[in-house]
Amino acid sequence: MPLLVIIITSSGLIYLQFFTTYFGPTNVYYAKYNNIEGIAESSVVQVKGFKIGKVYSIDILPRSKTTEILVTFTIEDPNHKIPYGTVVEVVSADLLSGSILTLNYTDTNAYHQYGDTLSATPEADLEATVALSLDPIIEKTDNLKLSFDSM
Repeated sequence: MPLLVIIITSSGLIYLQFFTTYFGPTNVYYAKYNNIEGIAESSVVQVKGFKIGKVYSIDILPRSKTTEILVTFTIEDPNHKIPYGTVVEVVSADLLSGSILTLNYTDTNAYHQYGDTLSATPEADLEATVALSLDPIIEKTDNLKLSFDSM
């Protein structure tokens, strides 16, 4: 009986591996990055906050001189079209959940085909982003301090 369970389970796993390898997603696009900190397989791909897909795989390109990373992502709706000039940007969702890919569309009537490599921009450095967002607060605090000192 245990042997039968092992055989059935193994057969099912082999079938699933074969199915996903040879009949995997066809609505695939690519983006190349030098740094993908925070992106993982199954990370969300979105447009204007709306989820349209997910990251399918992440691979290091073996022949790249600058150690490029190829991110493969899929779009859930096979009828969804991505305009030419679209930029795939890595964006922090929040501090706990990592990063997501955001597609920044352009206004054009020409569209990418499945399998195209889209333009990519990496995520801004978190420390620099936080520093930029804190600058106005620091400036207001300094002005407030000066106004209290003058009283």
